[in-house]
Amino acid sequence: MELFCNFSFSTGEVRNVTISGPSNAKENDSVTLNCSAAGTNVSYYWLKGSQLIEGGGHISLDNNNQRLILNPVTRNDEANYTCFGNNSFSESSSEPHWLQIFYGPDIPTIDPQEPVYRDQSTLNLSCFANSNPPANYSWYHNEKLLEAQNGSQLLISHLSLNDAGTYTCNATNDATGRFSHTSLEISVLGEVRNVTISGPSNAKENDSVTLNCNAAGTNVSYYWLKGSQLIEGGGHISLDNNNQRLILNPVTRNDEANYTCFGNNSFSESSSEPHWLQIFYGPDIPTINPQEPVYIEDFPLNLSCFANSNPPAHYSWYHNEKLLEAQNGSQLLISHLSLNDAGNYTCNATNDATGRFSHTSLEISVLGE
Repeated sequence: MELFCNFSFSTGEVRNVTISGPSNAKENDSVTLNCSAAGTNVSYYWLKGSQLIEGGGHISLDNNNQRLILNPVTRNDEANYTCFGNNSFSESSSEPHWLQIFYGPDIPTIDPQEPVYRDQSTLNLSCFANSNPPANYSWYHNEKLLEAQNGSQLLISHLSLNDAGTYTCNATNDATGRFSHTSLEISVLGEVRNVTISGPSNAKENDSVTLNCNAAGTNVSYYWLKGSQLIEGGGHISLDNNNQRLILNPVTRNDEANYTCFGNNSFSESSSEPHWLQIFYGPDIPTINPQEPVYIEDFPLNLSCFANSNPPAHYSWYHNEKLLEAQNGSQLLISHLSLNDAGNYTCNATNDATGRFSHTSLEISVLGE
């Protein structure tokens, strides 16, 4: 038996096939694997996994195929490599040689790509970059490191308006010494709230009135109601500054009402408290009733005067341009007419709020019995 083994060795049978070279490399570096074997007139070939390797592209075979060169090496070259040595009467193979390729990180992706969120909602982002070994991740908000956010996940449970901005995921690979990053711009929409109206609560007819509406929130649009009726611009009504400003020029007595402002955006709406606008007007030209011009002596004279006015007018009476101090208010009463009571009776109406006055007259004749 011993003589037989010695005979085998002496014939140069292929044996002790071994691969030397790195077990790992960085992508885009150059890798050389060398194969050696004992035996006579040994020829070599290589397998990647179970596939025969042939030279071409980034793959070179040198020195009677003893040397396998990958330049540049790619992530797709990660595999088990086996070298085979053979001659005319024998063949042997090496142990598989695992070549690990360190690569990346590639440019990360952030999911979901949703750019708009409501305040108080949850922001939950994940980041992934193709990398070997797996990348380490860090997060930045407007270029400031978020130290509390570790790993590939970013979680903010209750978003505020201050959380809007640029979120950047940074991926690093300690084995390759490389890094890459990507960013996502986030908008946080504030829910509409605190809708308020500013402006006068009263005005004089024919003046100009401006009511302003303000609200907290993002991308707020506005509209107005007068009572329960939608207000649209036109005539003496103007809406300005994205409907935030309601202008009545000139304001009329018909504009006296409750005004309500509504603010809304794509997901919320809120309204102001009703704003009562009181219009001071008048007094209009008064009317005297009854319009009877002839009375009989010793009969009563009972006149009433009314002028449309807000606030209600104050009244005074004149007889032949002389103030009747005893006659107060809208009623004039003379219980027993005399011939001297004939003449011109004037009702004068005044409005302290508007500073205006108006008057009308009635000519009275008194006939003796």
